[in-house]
Formats: sequence, C-alpha cells, structure tokens
Amino acid sequence: MQTVVGYLLILVGVGMEIISVLVWLKVLKPAAVKALQAVSFWDVLLELTRRAPWAAIVGLLMIYAGLKMVGVVLPF
Repeated sequence: MQTVVGYLLILVGVGMEIISVLVWLKVLKPAAVKALQAVSFWDVLLELTRRAPWAAIVGLLMIYAGLKMVGVVLPF
C-alpha cells in the first residue's frame, strides 16, 4: 500500500509541475471566471496555478515524498 501511495504522490506531483510550467510559459491560459458561469475543474485548477506559485513547490515536495515512500535513497 505504501508503494502505491508513493507512486500516486509522484504522479500527482509531476502533473502539478507540468501544469505550473505550462502556465508559466503561457501555453495554458486560465479561462476568465464570470459570475454564474459553469466552470470545469481544470479551469479552477489553472486559475489557482496562475495565482499561486506555490503549486510548483508543493509538486516538488510531493515528488520527494513519493520517492521516499517508494524506497529511493536520496542524498538529502
């Protein structure tokens, strides 16, 4: 179970990093959220990534935690 959770953390962390980099490069542009407009989960996630640069740091921490859970020996 620990291995499965470790791999899941790694995958989610890599996904957060990819989204953060694509938003930073302006490849992905969050949709403007208007009142009473139906928004998808991805629009909300992209808007959070655009406004909060912490998503990249959290992604790196998730990758680190996942590697530790899987059993990879890291120098720090």
